[in-house]
Amino acid sequence: MKLFSEHLSKHTTFKVGGPADVLLIPETLEELFKEIEYCRANNTSFRVLGNGSNILVSDDGVRGYVIKLNKCCNHITLTNQNQIRVGAGVSLQSFIKFSIKNNLYGNEFLSSVPGTIGGAIFMNAGTWVDKNLYVSDFLTHVKYFDGSEIKTLTKDECSFSYRSSIFHKHEDWIILEACFNLPFQPSEVGEEKRKQRLEWSILYQDIKYPNAGSIFCQGNGRVFNLLKGIKWKNVGWSEKTGNWINIYGTSSSRDIYFLIKVGKLLHYLFLKKVKTEIRIWN
Repeated sequence: MKLFSEHLSKHTTFKVGGPADVLLIPETLEELFKEIEYCRANNTSFRVLGNGSNILVSDDGVRGYVIKLNKCCNHITLTNQNQIRVGAGVSLQSFIKFSIKNNLYGNEFLSSVPGTIGGAIFMNAGTWVDKNLYVSDFLTHVKYFDGSEIKTLTKDECSFSYRSSIFHKHEDWIILEACFNLPFQPSEVGEEKRKQRLEWSILYQDIKYPNAGSIFCQGNGRVFNLLKGIKWKNVGWSEKTGNWINIYGTSSSRDIYFLIKVGKLLHYLFLKKVKTEIRIWN
């Protein structure tokens, strides 16, 4: 399916962002590969969008193709007692529930993250540094499409680090599938962990407003406390959750970016240079 001039505000958790020239939602891998071949032959740019939970899209939108994999990469399979193959378009919630149902450790600490497997691998999603838990912990390999053929990378070859992977250096590579070898865990234990994480999220995260989770990667806690409650028009730094920006009404990516610049400036005054954890699409 192709949607022309589709506003990406409908496809991101920030609920802002202008149109993509083409939003492609391929039904099959064959359709995906055919469209990528077209883009390469016509020098047309393309990007992959998961659940849009870590993206700030420009008000002017983006040129070229934006591709969603939720239909062509939506498989999830138990291949033996503890191995799961899962498509990049599968939501983290579905992956966690499937793992728990099959008496396997389900990365329950990610239960509050509204992303997809592909996006989680791209960012090496996880907890903050001191907890040291990542989606890649029990990953064995990743299949991806490099524009010409399907290839496989082992976990070590993915160069995972805090909120990063080899795919940051090769954004034209499209993650298709991941394979996990997960340790045994009684389903009731996994379900309890999942519920505890969701309860924690309700208590400590400002989830009732549109947001994209953490803005900065490894920022300064004192700065985040100073930023709390600072507002500009209908956006503001969360009063509840450090390092989050919330949307309180009709807004724009321009307003969000202004608050991000305020956060960068305040970090600079504390002698710390920070980079954004969210991806900014211009």
